[in-house]
Amino acid sequence: MSRQVYQDGKLLEQWDDLTRTYTAYDAQGTVTGSRPYTAAENTTADATAAALLEVTNEATVRAETEAQLAKLDAEIIVKTNAELFTQSGVGSALKLLARTLRLIIRILIRRFDGTT
Repeated sequence: MSRQVYQDGKLLEQWDDLTRTYTAYDAQGTVTGSRPYTAAENTTADATAAALLEVTNEATVRAETEAQLAKLDAEIIVKTNAELFTQSGVGSALKLLARTLRLIIRILIRRFDGTT
């Protein structure tokens, strides 16, 4: 992620979190100075990266959970007891339930660990 400061439509300052570099520009767009991030700027960049990772993890977990719930609906919930209680139906249902429970348990562990 980068942050820029503009004045009258001209770039004056840029912080580049990927390269951890600050660059200053004059009104003509010429670089007037460049330096590595300070400790405070590194801390801010780290916090921003962590927040972005958390959002990405949340979206991934949500998508996985919704997909698994759709499988439960399609393969178990909508079926009749007669369809489920055949030997192959029970086996498939149990495997799907086990996979769903494993996903839910992993989500809970992540929550309690604070790892999202």
